[in-house]
Amino acid sequence: MAVTNGGSAPATSVAIDSPIPPGLSVAPDSLLLSLAPTGEGSPCPATECGLARIADGTLTAQLGEGATVATGGSLSPGKTIYLFFKAQIQ
Repeated sequence: MAVTNGGSAPATSVAIDSPIPPGLSVAPDSLLLSLAPTGEGSPCPATECGLARIADGTLTAQLGEGATVATGGSLSPGKTIYLFFKAQIQ
């Protein structure tokens, strides 16, 4: 997934809350937040990109600077954060 702020002002409270479709399982420890579109390299620091988790069949990500477990952070204009994970069809 790619989340981009295409506006001219910082986006605030940036978050994703998406159910995992039935028949799809996400590999443990495969979530990666990155600033690179390839998914390669080191994970983006939580202080800059935020946090992501899967619980109760839902992907939840609080994205951007200042994000916490409870709320999304701020995403500067033109900035993109990429969320990668490995999934398997059951």
